[in-house]
Amino acid sequence: AKVLMDDAKNAVPVALKYFDELSTVQNTVGSNVPGGRFFMSDEGQAGDDAVGHIIQNYIYMVSGATLTEPELARRVGLIKPSAVDGDIAKAEKRASLKTMIDAISMRTGGPGDLSDKAEPVENGPKPGTIEDGHRFKGGDPGNPDNWELVK
Repeated sequence: AKVLMDDAKNAVPVALKYFDELSTVQNTVGSNVPGGRFFMSDEGQAGDDAVGHIIQNYIYMVSGATLTEPELARRVGLIKPSAVDGDIAKAEKRASLKTMIDAISMRTGGPGDLSDKAEPVENGPKPGTIEDGHRFKGGDPGNPDNWELVK
């Protein structure tokens, strides 16, 4: 697990730096055709890989599972921006990625460990807090996905 979390720490600055680069026509086409990575820019490839590392770490953190390559590719495709996305869609995808980054950073030591712009949740429950039969996993306490049923 530590290796995965270290991997996420390395991926975060790359993903944030090259996130917008993923939405160029060159990188959108390159990432969606077999063998197309050859046509992607170096920045697009780095951003694509970094988003994949963050998603893989997030899924492992919340479920203990690792994704198969096809499933990881599908999920990366849902999060990364494309040339056909408008500004709102790009902002929503960036927010989804940021939510994953913040959740990982909460689990690995608190906001700021992974994201340069993470903001602490003030006056909220700490990870591990149990309320009404549910354990808080970290992140936004208003998000039901951040709570798990205590058995």
